[in-house]
Amino acid sequence: MTQVGDGNLEHRVPEKRADEFRDLAEAFNDMVTRISKAMHAREQLLLDVSHELRSPLTRLKIGLEMLPEGTKKESLREDIIEMEKMITDILEASRMRHHAGSLNIQDVDLGKLIEELIPDFKDLPPGIVIKGELTENRVAADYEKAGIALRNIMDNALKYSQKSEQPVEVTLVSKPGCIEVVVRDHGIGIPAEDQPYIFEPFYRADKSRTRETGGYGLGLSMCKTIMVAHGGQIELNSTLNQGTTVTLAFPTDT
Repeated sequence: MTQVGDGNLEHRVPEKRADEFRDLAEAFNDMVTRISKAMHAREQLLLDVSHELRSPLTRLKIGLEMLPEGTKKESLREDIIEMEKMITDILEASRMRHHAGSLNIQDVDLGKLIEELIPDFKDLPPGIVIKGELTENRVAADYEKAGIALRNIMDNALKYSQKSEQPVEVTLVSKPGCIEVVVRDHGIGIPAEDQPYIFEPFYRADKSRTRETGGYGLGLSMCKTIMVAHGGQIELNSTLNQGTTVTLAFPTDT
């Protein structure tokens, strides 16, 4: 049951006994099957709608070019760009969930990977600093997907930090059985009531969903999918108005 609670809807309870516990197991398995089908149907509907929206968006872009330049045209252009990004994120998140198990496993130096990602954020205040040394910490991982997870976490940390605050801190910690990448910001934090749901698709602590805060609640869900596919873990600890710490644990034991 713990596996189902962690999101593994393929798990089933053995139905070997011939008493009331068998009936309970059958009822539980039936419930999980129905939940899985309902979630799949919801996701498929979302994918179908996303695909169908691409054609009218293309027509809108063509029509937009015929309008005279001005404030209204620029506003419409921004709306279309935002819709295109939303559709792209939805489709990419779905692709990641379906293909996360098909990892291109190779020998990855997490320290080197972090060093390669940091320059992408050099112009974004309050910046990112490395705590300690990025000594050689090698794991068996998919280089591209591990990079996506790390990039999303760093991007979130900067997004929810104020320009005047302390920079985001990235630390590598070697532990028995795993290597942890710890990303800590000193930003606005996440309310305690939102934290249990923060890795669910489309869940956002900011209910306003404004352009300023950005995103569609898919980034952390994608990160969790990637980490689970690696046999690793992702944890989040946050205190409102003090900051958030996200820990990605990559296993080192095979």
